[in-house]
Formats: sequence, C-alpha cells, structure tokens
Amino acid sequence: MTERRLAEIIIDNALRFHDDSTGLKPSLVIDKEDYSDFNIEEVKKVLEEYGFDLVDGTQAPPPFCEMEEDFKSRKWYIYQIE
Repeated sequence: MTERRLAEIIIDNALRFHDDSTGLKPSLVIDKEDYSDFNIEEVKKVLEEYGFDLVDGTQAPPPFCEMEEDFKSRKWYIYQIE
C-alpha cells in the first residue's frame, strides 16, 4: 500500500464513522506503531490535499487533548480542517 492509498483509506474511515450530532468535524485516531512503515510526512501531504490534517496526538485539539498523555503520545490524530 502506498502513502496516498493509506491517506485515502484514513479519510474514508473518518467520514464513514463521523457523527454529525457531535458538532465536531470528521476525525480519526490511529496508532503510530501500526503505521511506522509509512512515510508519515508523505501521508500528511496527501491528507492536506483533501482538506485534512495529521498531528501528533500530544498536539491534538479538543476534545482529544483531554486524554492521558501516555495514550496521546502513541497516536496520530487526523481531522478535517475547518
């Protein structure tokens, strides 16, 4: 799988599991370890082409930022840019 395909799958999942009633934009949390074989900077570039951003879990916006530091440090947070 390429970085482009991974980004497309991530976006598809974020949109598929999005709940409009929350008032939040579509987002997804993924484990860093599960995607360590990919060039995450390339994935981030592709996500940005589609209006999404990828940040380290420790830099995620609310409400994800309220999670425990140990948990956040092991995650990537992907969300639709407003």
